[in-house]
Amino acid sequence: MLTFENRRLNFPSGKLMDGTINFVFSNRQFRSDELTWTYRNTSCWHTRLSNGLSIELQLSADRLAMRFGNGDQALLLKEIVIEFPPQLDSEAFLEYTHSRWFYEQASGVKPVGIATPILTSNPPSHLLYLLAPRHQPGPSLLMATLPPNQGEFVVFQAVHPTPVMRGKFGVRITAEENRTLAPQTEFALSELLFQASEQDPTLQLEALGELYARHRTLPLKPPRRGWNSWDARHTDVKPEDVYRIEPELLKFSHGQIRTFVVDDGWQLAYGAWRPNPKFPCRLHDFCREVTERGGIPGIWTAPLCLANSYMVPSAWVVTSPNPDRHWVLDITHPEAQQYLRTLYTDLYQAGFRYFKVDFTNCILETEKLYDQSMGKAGVLRLLYRIIREAIGPDSYFLGCCVPYEPAFDLVDAVRTTADIQIYWSCVVINMISASARWWMHRRLWNNDPDFLVVRGPETSRENFSGTSPLIAGRYGSGPVLSRREAMTLALALYMTNGDLMLSDDFSQLNEAGRDILRRILELPPLSRAARPVDLFTCPCGEPPSQWWAEDSGQLAIFNWSEDFKTMTVKPQDFGRSQVSAMFWNEKTWESTLLPEVNFTLAPHEAIGVTLT
Repeated sequence: MLTFENRRLNFPSGKLMDGTINFVFSNRQFRSDELTWTYRNTSCWHTRLSNGLSIELQLSADRLAMRFGNGDQALLLKEIVIEFPPQLDSEAFLEYTHSRWFYEQASGVKPVGIATPILTSNPPSHLLYLLAPRHQPGPSLLMATLPPNQGEFVVFQAVHPTPVMRGKFGVRITAEENRTLAPQTEFALSELLFQASEQDPTLQLEALGELYARHRTLPLKPPRRGWNSWDARHTDVKPEDVYRIEPELLKFSHGQIRTFVVDDGWQLAYGAWRPNPKFPCRLHDFCREVTERGGIPGIWTAPLCLANSYMVPSAWVVTSPNPDRHWVLDITHPEAQQYLRTLYTDLYQAGFRYFKVDFTNCILETEKLYDQSMGKAGVLRLLYRIIREAIGPDSYFLGCCVPYEPAFDLVDAVRTTADIQIYWSCVVINMISASARWWMHRRLWNNDPDFLVVRGPETSRENFSGTSPLIAGRYGSGPVLSRREAMTLALALYMTNGDLMLSDDFSQLNEAGRDILRRILELPPLSRAARPVDLFTCPCGEPPSQWWAEDSGQLAIFNWSEDFKTMTVKPQDFGRSQVSAMFWNEKTWESTLLPEVNFTLAPHEAIGVTLT
């Protein structure tokens, strides 16, 4: 139970005590232990700062809420920081960290204070932070921000007193505000959850997903299956590419692959969202062609990206230090908001019903916006709300490069991994993040683990060159996917139960490549994402090796290593009595009631078994 004693916050069940709450403004900061608080009842305290801001703390058993009322002067609130001093043993805990958006860093589990090939030694964690016991039994500590989002980003991070990051550590929780407070305005901090639990930490994460699900008002749509132009064509996409591949895939998939998405490359420029000379047709005509053939037309946009400062009126433009995304549309300007409403309304009226919205994270690095009152997460919620209202409830809204907190209850799906490439190193890194986010799927939204690509020397008629040695943790290193590795990727994506978007040039796949697609399409979809049961016990730098779909009794087993491995399945661990069948990558085994069954897997191989 949370307490507030001696003007400090305490999380006794998590053994985090004496936490100070700091309120940081542009010209000064205030510490909770230096303020005078009025005790209103057993769960509520109040204070007023010398700059006129009124603060109310509300505590329940495991939640902290803060409400604010400004006085007579305008203020610039930079951040609110809760800091618990070092008091936990770093050797005793694993930490689950979650990135703000998928490209910022990987997400996953590692020992506190120790780097892996994928994760740095002390990564920040966004939306939530979980500490699980590493060696000895004990409670897992979950700290998270809960909906509805109030406009801030909340960052959790371990606090180490020395660069060595050994010994005791504390926890810092930072609400990134950066908002102006007009006189007499009121606002709140998103509610924070503090929970210590003896249950399996994977179940604790699923319970957090259920908390979010109770706040969701946007109905879930079925995960989407389709084809996207990006991996096959990159920016050289033409209408004929879609017209050629659509009937082939519709026939091959018996109508399962229905959504056909034109990715980056159709537009004249960032900020000029009309077809370029390589895409010489009216968007209405393109959508009609795709629809008449039986498909659903989809389109990629990056609404905040501008090719230069002259794409829109100068009052709508802000800058970012990122040279790749330097010019940014200021969505807080009322005229820019109307511009985007018109853009997405026109795309909807042209016939698009799938919208892949990208690079909205570029607003995070901008300095001063037209309206500074809502915080960066609030700005993004405004953007996503404008798009959702323009494309209507029937369209499928995929957020790609969207920060997760503001996307909740406005998008249908979010990307959970980096862009896939046809290299094993990319598969491993992507599946680390995809497996860490399984608990969000069908609770917060649909997870989109990026494309299923299977092409390689064994599966395609294309020529492949320019490969390099495989280096652990280096994205894009190593040879092109083998058939075995493509089979493993296909099984992993199936077990996520997320969107299944193909992106190879289907006409170039040989029978081995098409067979992988045929097999994955023949499997009945899962009802939920499979749980990565060894997420907190698998080797550092590898994805989990056992993904369990309880409703269907399906277990996927992965050998992510470079060596042959004997993998043991114990049906009793899953409440079952035997291995009764194989649904992926068939191998021989004795169907008996033995307490365990062993399978020998080659490097990068995976199998799927059914337990009954």
